[in-house]
Amino acid sequence: MKLDLIYMPVVVFALALITSIASRLIVNKEKVERCIEIIERWNEMREKAVRTKDRKLYRRVMKRKSMVDRAKSDLDMEKFKVYILNTFIFIVGMWLMSNTFSQESYILMPLLLLKLNLYWWYFINALWCFPLANRLIGSPIPPPKYMAKRGRI
Repeated sequence: MKLDLIYMPVVVFALALITSIASRLIVNKEKVERCIEIIERWNEMREKAVRTKDRKLYRRVMKRKSMVDRAKSDLDMEKFKVYILNTFIFIVGMWLMSNTFSQESYILMPLLLLKLNLYWWYFINALWCFPLANRLIGSPIPPPKYMAKRGRI
């Protein structure tokens, strides 16, 4: 029973690595890069038009907004593929854990004074394993640069 709590982080980390590798396989990297390039180029042109107060340039830039919106929706679709895959593997992992490990396993969280069962222990392990695996393997979709400029990342 006590070994369940030791093996679980290893199994969760293995699932996280599988998720990261599968994410890189299902995402069309060229499409993502092309969409990001279109969006960034359009944002730069729009900012330049606003900064210089050039109405002609602004109208020309705004005519391309539908193309940029299409690129954003394509990028969102690629992100959605990754979200669906992550959710599926998380649920499969939960099912695997519940069938593999003993249901009577508990861990005491001294800081919170809680006794956690298998499901909460899996959830806590997943919270640190999945981002770590994404860092190791590399996320298939990079965060937008505009978020980094504004201090959101």
